[in-house]
Amino acid sequence: MDNIKLSIILPVFNGAEILQQSLEKLSAWISGQPYKIELIVVNDGSDDTTSDILEKFKGKLDYYYTINLPKNRGKGFAVRAGIKAASGAYIVFTDTDLSYGMEIFSDMYKFMNSNKDIYLLYGSRAHSLSRGYAGYTLTRRLSSLLFSGLARFLILPGVKDTQCGVKMFKKEFAILATEKLTVDRFAFDIEMLIIAQENHLKFQDFPVALYHREATSVRLVKDAFSMFKDILRMKIKSWLGRYKIK
Repeated sequence: MDNIKLSIILPVFNGAEILQQSLEKLSAWISGQPYKIELIVVNDGSDDTTSDILEKFKGKLDYYYTINLPKNRGKGFAVRAGIKAASGAYIVFTDTDLSYGMEIFSDMYKFMNSNKDIYLLYGSRAHSLSRGYAGYTLTRRLSSLLFSGLARFLILPGVKDTQCGVKMFKKEFAILATEKLTVDRFAFDIEMLIIAQENHLKFQDFPVALYHREATSVRLVKDAFSMFKDILRMKIKSWLGRYKIK
């Protein structure tokens, strides 16, 4: 039986322009690691050449799997699909452009493997050791800070950055959490954190360095309104005890 230590989930929607380069970088990095890592790419209903790129990459990496969703469901749904297929002891997801680099995966893995009481480790651009907002437009940065601030005020006290695009979990937590997750799009990060908080499972921030930032599929005004509604729904679910893991 394969002893997979880490599963990397890469959700992608219309990412053909950067996907090939990201796959090659990941393949080279994974091949140089001393433990087994699987790469799971979830194609979230892309209508460009994403599926062709994924198909052509088969055979270039020992533990490489693809999931093709028939239509676009959102980043949260795509990550959940990846979690359900993952076999690693730890599971991490990141953005298609690898904007936080790849060494972050081994750094987070080593940290969690040495701190067994932590169930969720979330990248934080607000961490005192981070270099986290280089490459963001002022509007994008302010919207991220505003949204994280709103989540912190309403439901996640102490969490300064809910939306950083890299998070790692213990497999057992990730599997149980997927049963409680309902948010399909960008606010799903908050739901993962709420589940850990509501069940008194230790989670912690981790410093990141943002190397670059490709164009995002976030539509600021529309998605900000949708995320705000999601936060209110999550607050109500929290009040009702819907995030408790039995």
